[in-house]
Amino acid sequence: MTLRELINIVADKGLISRVTRFIHKEYYPDQPKSEQGPIDCSYQMVIGELLELPPKEPEYEIYVHPKEDDGEKFIEVSLYCDEDEETYAMDLTSWGDIIDAKIKNDLKERTYPELLAHILWEITFYGFTGGKIELSQDKMEQLMEEVKETFGADVEEAE
Repeated sequence: MTLRELINIVADKGLISRVTRFIHKEYYPDQPKSEQGPIDCSYQMVIGELLELPPKEPEYEIYVHPKEDDGEKFIEVSLYCDEDEETYAMDLTSWGDIIDAKIKNDLKERTYPELLAHILWEITFYGFTGGKIELSQDKMEQLMEEVKETFGADVEEAE
């Protein structure tokens, strides 16, 4: 299943409100109910924008899996490259590059709304529009260039 297919399944079944309820429960647990409306609207706009994107052959899969770090358990959403079997951060990935990506789901007993909620949370880390994500990408690239100029080294080699 692709991200576009997942969104359509959830939307066709009228389960978008379950997605936003799960996001509130999982990622905004201390937020008062009176402040949830704007966030719900933002995620609904994200879903609308994603569905309007033109089809595109993806380079990666979306990989959703449980992870533990320093005793803390959480759900990680990343890009997975079949070619090198590596995962990569996806928070600054252009939405057009992932809308038709297949989802590699290693979560047990999760519903479609929960799966979509985790993906939406990850892709909206830097903003609620594709344009804001691309602006953040540009800022990150500019920062990397400044670091390279300042330290005179290839930052990619240092990683």
